Amino acid sequence: MSEKRFQECNRLEKAWRYRWYLLIPFQWVYYMTIGKFKVIDDKSHEEFTLEARHLKKVLVGLAQSRMKWYWTQDEVFSKTKKGNP
Repeated sequence: MSEKRFQECNRLEKAWRYRWYLLIPFQWVYYMTIGKFKVIDDKSHEEFTLEARHLKKVLVGLAQSRMKWYWTQDEVFSKTKKGNP
């Protein structure tokens, strides 16, 4: 059974899925103080930690993926100026 995308859900289900946003401040504090979110560069294989502003963007993206919030290719092309390929 496949779950619906976030955009196709009713208001109650959307409100339930927004709960993932509540974790972002706690995750941000954890990774900035204790955990250190580490990233490995593909080319140089160096390991580095993310800056605070970049970490927030990554955590928002992870929350949105848990919410099944994604766009189809047709939606992306209709919003851009390029149009369909």
